[in-house]
Amino acid sequence: MNISQYRFRKIKSNAILVIMSGCVGLLFGLFIRFVLMDDSTAHQTWMIALLGMMTGIGVSGTFVILDPLLKKLHSKPLWMTFLLTPIVYATIISAIYGITYTAIMGYQELFINSFLLETNCFSLAIAACSIFLETLNRLLGKNVLAGLITGKYNRPVSESRFVMFLDLAGSTSIAERIGNLRFHSFLNDFFSDIAKPIIDHHGDIYKYVGDEAIITWKKRDGVRNAAAIETFFALENRLRDKAETYKAKYGCVPEFRAGLHFGEVIVGEMGDYKKEIALLGDVMNTTARIQSQCRALGANFLVSRNALTTIGNLSVFIRAQSRGEQELRGKESSMELIELTFSGKTDNP
Repeated sequence: MNISQYRFRKIKSNAILVIMSGCVGLLFGLFIRFVLMDDSTAHQTWMIALLGMMTGIGVSGTFVILDPLLKKLHSKPLWMTFLLTPIVYATIISAIYGITYTAIMGYQELFINSFLLETNCFSLAIAACSIFLETLNRLLGKNVLAGLITGKYNRPVSESRFVMFLDLAGSTSIAERIGNLRFHSFLNDFFSDIAKPIIDHHGDIYKYVGDEAIITWKKRDGVRNAAAIETFFALENRLRDKAETYKAKYGCVPEFRAGLHFGEVIVGEMGDYKKEIALLGDVMNTTARIQSQCRALGANFLVSRNALTTIGNLSVFIRAQSRGEQELRGKESSMELIELTFSGKTDNP
C-alpha cells in the first residue's frame, strides 16, 4: 500500500509525539516515586514508571485520534477556547489516567493516593506546550522552527534550490465579485488544498504573498521523479477534483500560473523583533519575472532552461515547447523559457 508523503509526514510526527509523551510520562512517574512518595509505599518503582509511561502514551494517542474534533475548539471565539479547552482536556486526561491506574495498580487507591491532581496539571502543561509548538511550526513552515532553535541558519548559507512562484489568476475580478471576506475564505481554501500535493512531491511552502505562494525544493528533492515539475500538474489535478466544491461555494474554480527556476539561494535568519528564515538572491527575483511572463505569453507554466536541464528526463506525457529567448524585467540578459503542458493524470512520486 502506497502512503503519500503528506500522510507519511503526519504519521511520523504523531508517532514522535506519542513516543516522546511516553518518555516524559516515565520520567514524571519516577519523579513522583522518588520525590512525592515516601519509602513506605506499597507500589514498586517499576509500576509507577509503567503507569507514567502508559499514561503519556494513552493521553497523547487519544489526542491524536481526536485531533479533528479538538481542532474545532480552536475555531471558536478566544474566550470560549480558553473556557472549554482546559475542561475537555482535563476530562480526557482524567479518564485515561483513571483507566491506566486501575489496570496497573487496582481501583482501591484511585481517589486516595493516585496523584490525580498532579498528573492532570502536568499533562495539561505538556499538552499546552505541544499545541503551542505545533501551532508555531505550522505558522513558520516546515523545518523553520527547528532551524531557528538549532541556529542552523544563524549564519547565511548558500543552497541549490528549485523555486516556484505560483500566482492565482484573475484574483482581482474574483475578489470584486464575491467580496473581500469571501475572497479571504476562497484564498484560504485554495492554499489549504494545494498543500497536500506540494508535500507529496517533497516541496516546502516558503511563504504566501497576497494571492501568491512561493514553493521551494532542495536540489535532491526537486530532481527526484521530476517532483519540482510534477507538482504543478498534481495541483491542477487536485483543483480539478475539487471543482464542484468551489463552484457550489464561490461560483468559480481557482486557476493559477507558475514559473520555475533553479540556482543558488542564500538562506539565513532575518530580523530581530520578528524573525524568519529568509531566502534571497537572483534566483528569487528571476523566478518572479518568469512567472510574470506567463500572462504575456498566454502560458500557465513556464520553466527556465536551467531548471529543465537540472531535472533531466520528464514524463512522456509532458510536452515541452520552447518560447525562445525572453527579456525579463530588470534583467540585463534574456533567458530561454520553456512552456510545459500535460495530458493525463499525475501520480505521486
